[in-house]
Amino acid sequence: SVTTTSDTYALVGAGTSLTAQSLALGATTTPDSMTDVTAGSGGVYAGAGAGAYVTATGHTKALLMANGPSSRITLLGGAGTLSLQASSNHTVNGTATTASGGFYSGSGSEQINTVTSDVIAGTAAGTQTAHVIIDALAATVQASNTITKADIGTNISGTTVGAVTAAGATSETTFDFRTIADIGAYTDLELIAPVSLLNTLDDAQDSLGAAVTAFRALLPAPTGTDLTTDARLQAALGAIQTAISGIANAATVGTALGSSLTALTAARAQFVLDHPSGQSVITRLDAAIAAVRAAQVRLAAGNPAGDAGDLIVTALNHFDIHDKVSLLAGGAVAGGGVTAEINDAENLAKVHIGEHATVISAGAIKLSANGGGTAVAKVDLDTYGAVSVGVAESSVYIDPVNTVLIEASAVASAKSDFIMLAGDNEDWARDVYTIEATTDSVAGSLIPINVIDAQAHIAQTNTITVAAQAQLKSGGGFDIFAESDGFANLKGQAKGTSWLTGAASAINSVLGGGGTEVFDGASSSGATSVVHIDGSLMTGMGRVKGLNITAYDTVAGTV
Repeated sequence: SVTTTSDTYALVGAGTSLTAQSLALGATTTPDSMTDVTAGSGGVYAGAGAGAYVTATGHTKALLMANGPSSRITLLGGAGTLSLQASSNHTVNGTATTASGGFYSGSGSEQINTVTSDVIAGTAAGTQTAHVIIDALAATVQASNTITKADIGTNISGTTVGAVTAAGATSETTFDFRTIADIGAYTDLELIAPVSLLNTLDDAQDSLGAAVTAFRALLPAPTGTDLTTDARLQAALGAIQTAISGIANAATVGTALGSSLTALTAARAQFVLDHPSGQSVITRLDAAIAAVRAAQVRLAAGNPAGDAGDLIVTALNHFDIHDKVSLLAGGAVAGGGVTAEINDAENLAKVHIGEHATVISAGAIKLSANGGGTAVAKVDLDTYGAVSVGVAESSVYIDPVNTVLIEASAVASAKSDFIMLAGDNEDWARDVYTIEATTDSVAGSLIPINVIDAQAHIAQTNTITVAAQAQLKSGGGFDIFAESDGFANLKGQAKGTSWLTGAASAINSVLGGGGTEVFDGASSSGATSVVHIDGSLMTGMGRVKGLNITAYDTVAGTV
């Protein structure tokens, strides 16, 4: 057996004061568990058993904490991006093989995989006196949970032969996911539209112009090395003008800014050497240097037009699970029982904005909770003898819960669109699921007794809730959609074959009939969809524009 426990935390503590161009906080868990068991026996009395057990538990967090003094995160320079990501990617698999032979013979195989994973990303809940305060240009909060059990062929294989035989095989895979992307209570998050590159170049030009003016006011007729300083200032100013005229070409802008900074830095050094007490000019030169460097940072950040960034908050659960069990029992009296099961104990993907949180975005706000995946359970059972009893069952039960919840007294404003989705995406494509359970039983005996079943079912729950006293505002529109069709790719089929079906085939052939197998099983898919709005939604934010002219010069034609 394999047991793993993974606790992976990336935390920024309460009371933190941080100023940076960007912040990326990530926590990732990737446990990988594999079992391989083989057992065999022989003799008059023979028995073999194999068990493979995987139990994996994980807690993964990427959080800005608020359990003490307020924290302030300022990300307004450069890219200005905030990224909070927590992900758990569990891989499990295994094989179990048994073989026994004897007058009295039996074998048993069991494989149990259990994965429990809690993932949370975002800001922790604060209080009235302890907030997480964030100023940035764009922000992404992502929480995800994944389980993978790859298709490796047959996971459990058992063979039992003898006069009297009995064999059993069971495979179970269960996952328990709680995946939360959280803007915690009392969080203050504001996304500000970045200044365009052109505006930063204009600022640099203005600062340089002010430095040149101050220099010439102090030295109206420069001589000696002051002439060199003056020439360098003019070169720096000319380079900025080149950057402005070539703004469509990032390489041109970058080269021009580098030239300007070099000339400006040299001019300052020379001026300080010649006039150490000329503080008014030195102050202007320092401001110009800072403005040129700010333009370099802005260029490196991309987005030269200064388009507003978005707030994107997502929670996602995904599974890719394949189970196959194969069993052969042969003897005068033969019995076999095989089951393969895949299910979720909890499968929650949740996007949450806590009470009294304030979220303001100069761009869009996009909140989405989603799931998806493939679960395939296969069972093959062959029994041979004078008398055979076979029980073969496969089942898959998946119940995704996708939730977007905005708590009471939360305030969220988007200058662009406000989007909330559960079980769907912005392109109106629903979450994709493939759910399959297949059973194939062959009884090659004089007296066959077969019990077969295959069940493949998925029931989605998609909800969006805006609690009372929550206030949502949009300068664009609201797109609110909880997927309601619950479609999935389904297969639930059990097939039993024996000499009776062969006889039926012969009779059918004589009578001109067709089918020869016995089928059973069932499949279903569906969704419960709820959009519940108790708070207020307001569109057209910023639709009122005003222009206040206080004076007009009729001669110059200016206001």
